[in-house]
Amino acid sequence: GSTAHRLFSIPVVEDGKESIIECPLKMVDDRWGLLKEVELIIWDEISAQSNQCIEAADRLLRKIKDKPEVPFGGIVLLLSGDFRQCLPVIQGSTNQEVI
Repeated sequence: GSTAHRLFSIPVVEDGKESIIECPLKMVDDRWGLLKEVELIIWDEISAQSNQCIEAADRLLRKIKDKPEVPFGGIVLLLSGDFRQCLPVIQGSTNQEVI
């Protein structure tokens, strides 16, 4: 197992500072070869990921698999997570207002 940030080389950026995130993973990296051969990725806690991270992984997998028109390069993704664990951020609100 691995974290998504480690597996895809997703850089850690402050929220709202980057609208597009690129994964700097290179062909010489062992993870490139692993992802080239993989057919299934189980991604837990997807609800804690930003859309920028998911989109960055999508772009990387399309590039690795050489399938630019196919979402995630044709790799099957099994996504899991509990969206009720991630409360929305409401600027200036109290805990009672959020809940």
